[in-house]
Amino acid sequence: MITVTNCILPATVRKKCHVILVWLSIACFSCIVAAAHADEIRETVFDVSPQRCVTLRQGQPCFVRVHFEWQSTEILDLCVYGLTNEKLKCWTSSSGGSTVLPQTLPGTTEYILINSEGVELNRATVAVSWVYRKKRSKRRWRLF
Repeated sequence: MITVTNCILPATVRKKCHVILVWLSIACFSCIVAAAHADEIRETVFDVSPQRCVTLRQGQPCFVRVHFEWQSTEILDLCVYGLTNEKLKCWTSSSGGSTVLPQTLPGTTEYILINSEGVELNRATVAVSWVYRKKRSKRRWRLF
């Protein structure tokens, strides 16, 4: 069986090719790690708690105090938007922030973190679940 390393090339050329391949591999790996690290640095972390709100019956609104927290490596002007794009809280010239707001959730609700240019930075969700299903009324109208 003939392989590339067993070709007619002199030993010194094979060594040089091997060294070049090793350096290219290291360079490619470094570029990949740097790109991943750059994406990680620009990311804005956004967290809400609780992540689930439980009501007694299906269809009832859920009353909860939601804790919003965000952190960034950059100084930003941004706002948290809730149900129907309602602006809940804004921060100016800050790299992080938190607040607790009472919320009435009709169902699972998504909160969005948006900067001053209108760019969405992150999303977080509070799921609404229930203990008992909504009962259908089996009562029928009777005259007697």
